[in-house]
Order: sequence, then C-alpha cells, then structure tokens
Amino acid sequence: MKSRDAQVSESPIALFSDRERSAQEPKSGTESEYGYLDRSGRPEAGQVRAFLTRWLDQYPAEHRIELAGRLKSGNDREFRSGNFELVLFACARSMGYDVEVHPALTNGSTKRPDFLLTRGDEPGFYLEAVVASELSGDKQAAQKLVNSVLQAIDTLPSANFFLGIIVSGTPTKAPSTKALRRNLAAWLASLDPDAASRAADVSAEDLPRWSWSADGLTIHFRAIPKKPEARHPGQGTIGMHSGAFWGNNRTPMRDAVRDKGTKFGKLDRPLLVAVNVDSMALDAIDEMEALFGQEEYVETIGMPDSGRMRRIPNGIWQGPQGPVLTRLSGVWIFHELNAWNLASRTSTLYLHPVARHRLPEHLMQLSHAEVDAATGKVRRVQGVSISDLLGLAVGWPGQ
Repeated sequence: MKSRDAQVSESPIALFSDRERSAQEPKSGTESEYGYLDRSGRPEAGQVRAFLTRWLDQYPAEHRIELAGRLKSGNDREFRSGNFELVLFACARSMGYDVEVHPALTNGSTKRPDFLLTRGDEPGFYLEAVVASELSGDKQAAQKLVNSVLQAIDTLPSANFFLGIIVSGTPTKAPSTKALRRNLAAWLASLDPDAASRAADVSAEDLPRWSWSADGLTIHFRAIPKKPEARHPGQGTIGMHSGAFWGNNRTPMRDAVRDKGTKFGKLDRPLLVAVNVDSMALDAIDEMEALFGQEEYVETIGMPDSGRMRRIPNGIWQGPQGPVLTRLSGVWIFHELNAWNLASRTSTLYLHPVARHRLPEHLMQLSHAEVDAATGKVRRVQGVSISDLLGLAVGWPGQ
C-alpha cells in the first residue's frame, strides 16, 4: 500500500500561482527569474509556464516536489539548475528513454547521479547535469549589486530623456542609491530636451553627460532626448546599457565537468555529463580547449619556419601521459540555455576518444563530435536540434 506522502506526490503540483496576469513590462534587475515568470502576463511567459508545467507533471512522482521547490525557491541559481535538469529529462523522454532519478550505484558509492537512462534491452547510461558560469562566485555577487543599482536607475521617472549608461568597476558593497537617484533627477531636470535634440543632430558625442562613482562602481550617463510626442514618464529610463564582468569561458566549464566526471568513482555504465555554460562568448575553440587542452604556438629558436600549434595537456580528457578520465564517456555542452530560449539554443555531444564505456548509438542522433582514429582530427556531425527534439516551433515562445 502506498504511503500518504507517495499518494500526494503523484498528484499534479501547482508550479505557478493560479491568478489573472496583466503585467507586460520586462523583468526588473532585482527580480528573480521565477518571480517574473509567475507574474508576467506576456503570451511568451504563458508558453514558458505551460512547457515547465507539462514536463514537471511527467517527472517521476517521488522527486517532483523537490524539483518544484528548487524552481520556486526565488534563487536564480536553483531555478537555472532545476530548469536545466527538467529540460534534460524532457530531451531524454523525447528520445524514447526511461528515466530513473538519482539511481543507486553498484560500486559502493553513496553518491547518486542525476539520472539513469535506459531504453529497451540496452544497459543504459548515467546522466549528470551541471551549470558552469564564466563568473566566479564573487563576480556573481558583484553583478547582483550592479543589478540593484541599475534597477534604481531604470525606475527613476524621466519625462524628457532616456539614459545611455556605461558601467565599469566592481562594487565592494551595496552602493546607496538614494543619493544617486536624487542627483541624477536634478541633473536631468537641469537639461533642455530641445537643445539636446539639436546637439544630437550634429553629433551623438555632444549629448549631455554625467558620471557617478561609489564603492568601486562607476557609471557614465548620456541623456538621450525623447521625441516631443513621447515626453512623459514611461516604463524603463535606461535606453542603452553596456559594461560587463568578463570571465574565462574555458576554465569554469573544464573544472565543473571534471568535478562531475570524478565524483562517482568507477562505474558499470557510461557516464555523460551535460553542462550548461552561462557565457555569451563560448565557441568551439573554448569547448575543445576545455576537453583536450589549450592551444599554444611553439617555435624552435633560430628556426623561424618551425612554428606550429600544439595542445597543452591540461584538458579534461588529455593529460601529460595521454588520455585520462576514461570513465567520463561524453560531455554534452549547451550554450546559455534558459527557460525562454529553448527553441534557439544549440548543443554538441563530445565523445571521449577512448572511453571505458561507449555511449549508445541512439544518442548519435544529436549533434556530436568525436576524434577520428585514423586522422586524429575531430569529426563533427549535425544532428537534431533541441527545438526539434522537444517539438517547439521556430520562434517559440513568441509564436
């Protein structure tokens, strides 16, 4: 007989509140991803809510409450990791796999991978998810501080001007925004929008400028005059925004995957680590360097024609003595996947050239890359997209 808890967990879980939604404005800088998704009345938000709800309802019942709690926690890191696991579950089911959540291992380890995927008589494989960010923990915390300042600026009423801003520096603590808003409002009130428009017709460099600095953060402002018919306070004072915390794409991905690849010890089945890299600039070079080592140019002194490229043996799969971490059969790399962009994101499944256990051929329907044993070159094969796998239309969730 099933326990009361088991009976309750098999019922659908209300991931989002049941209410009328009319909000059409974009997400604010200090709002959680779940909070915005739950309150937004935009049709696109409705599509995202429907997708998450549909797949959560199909998630194994005994683990549904825990995943829903992470998604609803208000913590963006928990939301992103939970969303990524739910998307992987959806992809696995769409490929015809049965999915066991947190399976027990047979090697004596008390640690449990995220999933065991099986299909028919195949032995199956373990799938472990991880989100890797180009920003360190300190930089993520600093970015939150910056977002709070940007939110204070964006909500400042401005009838005559939008603001172009350039952000630089790293805040050491939460800057006080009260004085910033007061001084910024006084500066805008001192400007003539018609005079600024005439100056802008000559050169954008002649637009009024003002700068503010506090606690390690500097923001440079440009006042961009609104058209006469649009001169009233509206949603969003920031018109243009530049400035970011730049990080390293390769190292966070390499370290996150290596940590997961060594977590469970020797396994009786293939292990696939899926990594969602939170980076705007990730490319195939970063992926290859994380897996097989950084590229460097070497040249023999006195022999200018001897220059060549080689790899430093510091990748996940390549060490000084040759191939390593053969228990990690593959790495499935996603680029900045989130709840809103599933139809437009790409992914590549990389295969270990000498894996202890090879991943099943059924996975080769995905876009994948592997080393050609004869040439030593990486061969890439275009496969089904995430949108095709999940049955999402072009332009989803907007269409």
